[in-house]
Amino acid sequence: MVTEATNMSIVFFDGTCTLCNRFVDFIILRDRHRVFHLASLQGETAKSVLPEIPAPSPGTIVLYDHGQIDTKSAAVLKIFAQLPGFWSWLACFKVLPKRFRDGLYDFIAKNRYKIFGRRETCRAPTEDERAYFLP
Repeated sequence: MVTEATNMSIVFFDGTCTLCNRFVDFIILRDRHRVFHLASLQGETAKSVLPEIPAPSPGTIVLYDHGQIDTKSAAVLKIFAQLPGFWSWLACFKVLPKRFRDGLYDFIAKNRYKIFGRRETCRAPTEDERAYFLP
């Protein structure tokens, strides 16, 4: 799987986080060119592709983009940059200091269950969405 993944853009997400799952829905609706594959941080793909980095904290979005790994705000902004239309403009927030961006990201991540709730199990893709998801 690792050798196959080097040619992919994979968004790893917390499968039990409602906010993370909504972000996955957001990506699926807008990724018309199917740039991204999706995988849960709790899944087998994460174990095989991300073993060399320290385990990301729950609620952290990880972007594995053709061998390069980004987390938190850097990952989110790179995802926006690759989406068509208006969404790519959100990548301009990269000009803000990473410390500020990740501070805001961490605040939202810390409070995500209180604000958005939590799922008991990881997200199961619909039949139409299966092409996006890796195990």
